[in-house]
Amino acid sequence: MLKTLIRRILNVFVPPFVAFFAPLFYYVARTGVGMNLCRKWGFEPMRIHYYQPIPDYEKLPDSFYTTPQDLPGIVLDTQAIESTLKQLSAFASECQWQENATRDGV
Repeated sequence: MLKTLIRRILNVFVPPFVAFFAPLFYYVARTGVGMNLCRKWGFEPMRIHYYQPIPDYEKLPDSFYTTPQDLPGIVLDTQAIESTLKQLSAFASECQWQENATRDGV
């Protein structure tokens, strides 16, 4: 009973609130202007993207931005990469590269 009442109240008041502030949050998400203020209030408007991580910036130490980071589990074996590219070069004539490729790949 109480949950139903709360849902009905939220269904009345939340949509206008969201509709009113959506353009502002969209602007903040696209430009970053006002992001610090949003974080101070405890939320972060972000463009929705599958690969977008949402870190907690306030908990990251300052050294995170200034110290080179190790990449555990990633080994760049340059000899193996060079060997693979040489093997693949035999098939280069089969590729049909575009003369003037665009961002869309068309």
